[in-house]
Amino acid sequence: MVTLIKGWSQLIAAVTATGTADGINAAGWWMQDNVHGRSDNLRARITIAGMDDGVPELMDALPYADLSGQWADGTTVRTLYADHYTDGMPAYDTLPDWAYTEIGDAYETAYADAAHGAIGTECRALLAG
Repeated sequence: MVTLIKGWSQLIAAVTATGTADGINAAGWWMQDNVHGRSDNLRARITIAGMDDGVPELMDALPYADLSGQWADGTTVRTLYADHYTDGMPAYDTLPDWAYTEIGDAYETAYADAAHGAIGTECRALLAG
């Protein structure tokens, strides 16, 4: 895709970094709620096995990026653009359709990669002692 929007690659890099940070944060909360404080390592083992095998029930229970706007203070494509907008970029409502998708995809992919990676790493660390 040819990007003709000034500062676009920097915006996408910043959105990706935000998605990564938010995913790592979500992984910490998920681990606290689902694995930490348990008397055995069964949940960590189940989590790792389910992630390795792509078990739908487990994958659906892992943190995911919600850009729906259903929460008053939730992240949306609009807030991501506003947070990382730089002078000279077009107004949000004038962006081409592909731009909204690219912003959302960059955030969601970075979020999921970071959250799933952090959960897998922490579960493996718990099992290793």
